[in-house]
Amino acid sequence: MAPNVYSQSEKKPYADKPSKVQDAGQLAAYMQEGGANKGYDPSDEPLVNPEAALKKAVEDIKSSDWQRNFDSCNIIKRIAKFHKHLHSQLPPLVFKDLCKIIDNLRSQVAKNGSLTASTLYQEIASKDIDPFTETCMPVLLKRAGDTNAFISEGARQALVALCQNCGENRVFAAL
Repeated sequence: MAPNVYSQSEKKPYADKPSKVQDAGQLAAYMQEGGANKGYDPSDEPLVNPEAALKKAVEDIKSSDWQRNFDSCNIIKRIAKFHKHLHSQLPPLVFKDLCKIIDNLRSQVAKNGSLTASTLYQEIASKDIDPFTETCMPVLLKRAGDTNAFISEGARQALVALCQNCGENRVFAAL
């Protein structure tokens, strides 16, 4: 077997396409369907040990290391999607720390924080998430008005989820 002689940056495009794509027409159809973007995404699977992952995420979300913040957001999203019984174990301070992440200067971290807030507001029952509306609303409003479209898109998505899934009285009080 020949060794891989291409570095990651030199890899030929479409090298990971399925073997059934033979010609340019099939390649165009493959890419239009989502092509190479249809890869493995770990956020689409439940966690193996959700209790330990939640404990680590709660610690890492307070960190000053942006990579640990980013990873903890991903874990919290997976817990919200797949481990609904653990929602009650999210400490209230997680939402304050999440707001710090949403306000982060690193755009990828800020957007992931917004997407985490969006997931939480979509997946957790409104009676459980309503108390945190006043905490998250000001930061999300600030980020929704950001000149960086990458960041403002995530914040707008989180605001829509917040408004759709929280009580009207809480939303108006937060505004």
